Amino acid sequence: MKNLKSILLFSLGFLICINQGVNMNMGTLRGGFERGVDVIMPLDIPMVALMILYRDGTLKSKYSIFIKTIKILFFLFWLLALTGEVVAYEPAEFRVQLVQLTRALFIGYVVMTRMNTYLDLRAFILGLLASLAFEGFIGVWQWQIGPLNLPFMPPSTRFRISGTLAVPNAFGAWLITIIPLCMRMTLYVKLKPNYLWIGTLIFSLACLLATYTRGAWLSFIVTTAFFSMIDLLKKKISTRQFLLFAVLAMMATIFIAVKYSGAIKGRMADTQTTLTGQHKSSRQYLAQDALRIVRENPWVGVGLDNYRYHADPEIPGLRIVHNAYLLVAAEQGIPSATLFVLLMLMVLLRGWRLINNRIGFFYHTGAASLAGVINLLIYYMVGVDYNLFEVLYQHWRLIGFIPAVLVCEENTMRWLMQQQISKKKQAIGETSEIKSFNQRHAWNVNFRGGADLSRSLGINGR
Repeated sequence: MKNLKSILLFSLGFLICINQGVNMNMGTLRGGFERGVDVIMPLDIPMVALMILYRDGTLKSKYSIFIKTIKILFFLFWLLALTGEVVAYEPAEFRVQLVQLTRALFIGYVVMTRMNTYLDLRAFILGLLASLAFEGFIGVWQWQIGPLNLPFMPPSTRFRISGTLAVPNAFGAWLITIIPLCMRMTLYVKLKPNYLWIGTLIFSLACLLATYTRGAWLSFIVTTAFFSMIDLLKKKISTRQFLLFAVLAMMATIFIAVKYSGAIKGRMADTQTTLTGQHKSSRQYLAQDALRIVRENPWVGVGLDNYRYHADPEIPGLRIVHNAYLLVAAEQGIPSATLFVLLMLMVLLRGWRLINNRIGFFYHTGAASLAGVINLLIYYMVGVDYNLFEVLYQHWRLIGFIPAVLVCEENTMRWLMQQQISKKKQAIGETSEIKSFNQRHAWNVNFRGGADLSRSLGINGR
């Protein structure tokens, strides 16, 4: 069963990036078009199996009250979203998005409650990195060779790559939730096979560049610089390593600036006009229009995925605000937007204790997870891609992932303490007491690897 659990967690981490499933009609739009959604997706199989086969491993944790609070807020957020069935201009659009939100919340719940040990966490991380490797390969292929035709991937002929996600901005947002994890597992934890993850890191960084997603660039640069300084202050990396990293970053920046300066300048040239221009498609006007919708529908919003039906009809294009916080407030109401921000801040603040962890593996996993949340906090100020299910899934996965890392770290420290006590008792020959101690303290946490676990976690090193 241990191997089965690892396989299921790996599969869940990998299949998050596969956007194909069994479609079901959710209703007909006013224009006469049918609207469907994938009610069964590949990731549902490992997710449901984990729910059925394994218990909630957080109930006896010292973080149980915190995690119960998160669960309650998850349910309240979903419950408030249900009101959209009554107020939505297009109920079919609402139902499609409700299915995606429900699945995203379940992903967060399963990740938070079914990962309890180091082995569980490692299996899930490997799945996430495998999904990044898959998307990185496809993205680089699109960038350097051309469209790659797969059954579940719409062809892309634009200069901005999108992986299997179809939307370049969504791909950029998706990448910044996992690249920090890949970076730390590759450079610091030395996760094996290291050469594979080095290639994955290089490919994924190239993909982030080729999405030309300005908000993702900004958030990634800010968090990478910030957490690199924390690494230096916490002595997780030496001054020499930090300087080497800074030199490599500068060299990469110079290379990119020389080779792709034209495309980058073209992408950044209209930034000021896009943000504060007087035209109705500027970010400033879109935000003002969103605030109007919020004022008119403050408590329950206009319903999931119904924003554009209430936006100013003179706005060209998709008629949607480029700010996830305003989008949630407009579609689900101010109470839901408050819960949305509160959940992100709660896991960020509680998860910050991982920065003080002496176990290298948990320190770097925690730092990467916190960087992912901060990346989204920044990106959501200028990005709208939260409503796309690929980003939606990663958002709620991150919310559940940080509490899971805390629980795994707690159980690992408990196991290590048990090992230390056992060794002391062995030293004084109290064999019978050791047996009695182990019987009284059956921790419900089992690790393979014995004495080698400390070294694999990086307790004695950085």
